Amino acid sequence: MLTAPTACCSIKTAQAAFRAALCDSFDTPTAIQVLADLTGKASSYLRLNRSNLGAPTAAAEWIGRMLRMLGLGEGPKTELGWGSKEEAGAGADVRATLELAFDCSPC
Repeated sequence: MLTAPTACCSIKTAQAAFRAALCDSFDTPTAIQVLADLTGKASSYLRLNRSNLGAPTAAAEWIGRMLRMLGLGEGPKTELGWGSKEEAGAGADVRATLELAFDCSPC
């Protein structure tokens, strides 16, 4: 089971791996794989730790920022998920957004 400290370390590990991939001749396939791996870890964490949204929220925000940086998303930088120009996501319920972003439904 992932705990909050483990999840935090996973985010920091992913950030370092993502940076290393981009510093290696802009290795986007590896960078995208890092984002996909972190998404899977955040999804697992969210399924097991529904009362603490801090780690999956931080992961979702960072993943969204990196996708936007690569030109793969739109919308405000603070929006969770892919975003779009038409749907700003303002005032969205964080739990519902995380469930959509990580394809989780309440148990």
